Amino acid sequence: MGSGTNVNITGFGFPAGSINVWLDVGSNNIDQAPDDMFTGTTLADDLAGSDTTVTAVAGPSGAFSTKMMINGDPHLYRIGAGPSSHAIASTRINIGSCFLQECVINGVDTVCLGGRSPSDHLGLFNICKQVDFNYSDSGYDLTNLGPVFPGAGALAAMVNDLGLPGTGCIAINLAETYAANLGNLVIPDSAYDFGKQLSDFADINCAGGFPGGNPACGFIPCTLPTYIAAIAIGGHSVPDAGVLLAADAVGHLAAPVAQYALAEIAVAVDIACGYVAYHCDGKDITMTILQNPAIQQAGIPTHFAQPPISSVLFPNPCRASVSAPPMNGNCWGGLIGWGKVACTQLDNDPKSTCDVPPSPATAAPPFPRLPIPGSAGADNKLAMRMCTTGRVVGLSMGYDGDLSFDVDNSFALVNYHNFDPGPGGTDAPNGVDVEMPWYSLGAITTSPGNPPAIVQIEALRKGMTVTVCGQWVADMHMLWNELHPASSLTIVSPKPTAIPNVIGEDPAVATQAIRARGFVVAQETTVDPTCRRLNIVASQTPVGGGLGYPGSTIVTIRVGVKGTNPCP
Repeated sequence: MGSGTNVNITGFGFPAGSINVWLDVGSNNIDQAPDDMFTGTTLADDLAGSDTTVTAVAGPSGAFSTKMMINGDPHLYRIGAGPSSHAIASTRINIGSCFLQECVINGVDTVCLGGRSPSDHLGLFNICKQVDFNYSDSGYDLTNLGPVFPGAGALAAMVNDLGLPGTGCIAINLAETYAANLGNLVIPDSAYDFGKQLSDFADINCAGGFPGGNPACGFIPCTLPTYIAAIAIGGHSVPDAGVLLAADAVGHLAAPVAQYALAEIAVAVDIACGYVAYHCDGKDITMTILQNPAIQQAGIPTHFAQPPISSVLFPNPCRASVSAPPMNGNCWGGLIGWGKVACTQLDNDPKSTCDVPPSPATAAPPFPRLPIPGSAGADNKLAMRMCTTGRVVGLSMGYDGDLSFDVDNSFALVNYHNFDPGPGGTDAPNGVDVEMPWYSLGAITTSPGNPPAIVQIEALRKGMTVTVCGQWVADMHMLWNELHPASSLTIVSPKPTAIPNVIGEDPAVATQAIRARGFVVAQETTVDPTCRRLNIVASQTPVGGGLGYPGSTIVTIRVGVKGTNPCP
């Protein structure tokens, strides 16, 4: 779950009377000062040392029930409860990060491009979106290309707003240096380019070397308002411009800290998306990092993603090899990345799981079954290609725009993490996770005699049986195994059925014929300038004679109508 979630807490067997309930940061079952830091409901509470303790009342039976908002840094905590500051019972709870990944806050899937949650007090610019792309019941909507975030260009223009003239250039250069020191050796669109006045850092933040400022921004330094206006002249709009303008106004109160923090976010967005622009498409994040495995070994170039603000992952996968020491920080690969499969253990016995180091008495390297980020190569082509046949148990689209589904009966390909909840508390795969990035959909093949793969993707539903192949890799963030990207898909059951040709038919007759084959009907109108097919089916998609899947394939019929011009 993400920070800011309201949690219902119940207890039994407590002494009757007042019961304190608190978020135990130190996991020592004591409500004390360290538990107060960065877990309050407001920044003022945090700075004053206020805690998240709530008071409940246990009845004569010793039972109580209460609610508490859970705020805190991404970390494993305990919720403690007792009649005093010492807990007589506690339970584990994990607060996940929403930064470039899904987390669930009060039942809503949330993703943040800046900050770790909408209520992250240390994130001055919490650019978060609510996303809910569960397609298990409806099938994929192929017109949905995934979420679109404000881009590095818009964020860079905001950087200029938060300081004196010229300081935006200094801040963005410092952020680029920090990123390079963490191993991010390629920072796209960072140099001067007269032809990219709104889409590279040097032009936006350093005026492109033009006397008096950037021509695209009216020969003044690009500010967020002038940047938004310049983008609008080109016929586009900055995503969430209102949110950015509101954050821009608040950020002035925290400059210059806010200026540098935002510069780091702008550079991180540039690296993750692969370009500086007014927008960042979620689907481009997967493409950039999947095609550039070296990024996965580099550190995430924002201080809020590194210690001491954020805890280092344990076990830390950020290392070049099994025997190499891990970096003292968090890498891109620990957040979004893939490696060759290293763990296929199904039981989660804590004495022998893949996340536990070998005995100190052995000479084995630490965590020998923890995958290495980036080890699967570009597009995961260095990984083995594997296939499985099973039942589809869920369909979704991630924040990165990937179409994904889960297949059961794949025990040879999975490990115990495949049965753990997903990012931020989303559903577990309960099988092997299959990922289909948008940029690779056209390359997916199918078995001979079946409809094209894209038709099958559109028809895919929960409960169908499929055979799917892809690159077998470990997801570095969740540590489960998956097929990513998928390279072949065939729906095994139900079998495809011929779609009737209903062109020229009365709409009612056409609808009946299509439904008789088990297909779903959608009806539209289309202007017939010839007036030869008025009030009858003028066209259909998919075409008659093609193959579709009963219960899921949608056949759209278009009924001819008169236009504004007279019939010939």
